[in-house]
Amino acid sequence: MQIYLPIAELAVPAELIAGLGFVVGTLSGMFGVGGGFLATPFLIFLGVPPTVAIATQSSQLVGTSVSGVLSNRERGNIDADLSLMMIGGGVAGALLGLLLFSALEYLGHFDVVARLLYIILMVVVGLVFLIEAGFKAIRKFGWFKALHPHHDKPPKPPKGSNWPYQHYFAKANLHLSVLLPVMLGMLGGIMTSLLGLGGGFILIPMMVYWLKLPHRMIAPTSLSLMLATALVSTFLHAVLTQTIDAVLAILLMLGSVIGVQAGTKLSTHVSPALGRLILGLILLVVAFYMVDQFTRVPQDRFNITWVK
Repeated sequence: MQIYLPIAELAVPAELIAGLGFVVGTLSGMFGVGGGFLATPFLIFLGVPPTVAIATQSSQLVGTSVSGVLSNRERGNIDADLSLMMIGGGVAGALLGLLLFSALEYLGHFDVVARLLYIILMVVVGLVFLIEAGFKAIRKFGWFKALHPHHDKPPKPPKGSNWPYQHYFAKANLHLSVLLPVMLGMLGGIMTSLLGLGGGFILIPMMVYWLKLPHRMIAPTSLSLMLATALVSTFLHAVLTQTIDAVLAILLMLGSVIGVQAGTKLSTHVSPALGRLILGLILLVVAFYMVDQFTRVPQDRFNITWVK
């Protein structure tokens, strides 16, 4: 069934958009990522303007993250102190990201910059995930120990463990500076308002390697931050840039709310290493597709129209 999107000014299949929302929701529930890295390129491929796709995706994150946070809160997987500090930084980051969004749109460079940032982020993070998964496999089969039998080392402390303003996060059993979660939250906020990304595929590696956060708390913490930054970004985009397509957002939310419940259940059956391997492959495939679209020569290089 075709449905007209008033802000994007085009008609799209409603069931296709809802299905995309379901896939995005499933990824959010499993890995704690917003799924914007998958949804936004697909929407642009359908003909939705990048500014509308990114702003609308930030509003869709609200439905995805609310469902995920509620599911995980019942299981006691959220450290309230850590989440609040990250949310504080996320709100500030969302404001900064909107300023960058407006400036690039005013200069007419937003489309190119957004596509390039998507490609760079997805390639870098995808490779990091794949390399890490490869090292996990090598350690599992004992190849690395055979080459370096005395390589066993004590685990490294979290980043920020010797920074000022130390705080003990009881739920996560972590002792580190409050500056680190605030900085990570600010990064997530910038990515949400500027690129329509939940920031999970960037923040999750940092939570794993920098914060040393327990695996069961990674996705819920990411979703908590995503919820706060998405709410702020949605409000700012609706009031200031006016690029949110409500019809498109509702269709995406309908699918994502159902998908995140399925993803939350699936996450208990997927090991952390396998999850990072799957996510890394998805990121690289989407990045390759975007590079192909970005570098493809259009069939009609020149377009002649009447000037009004």
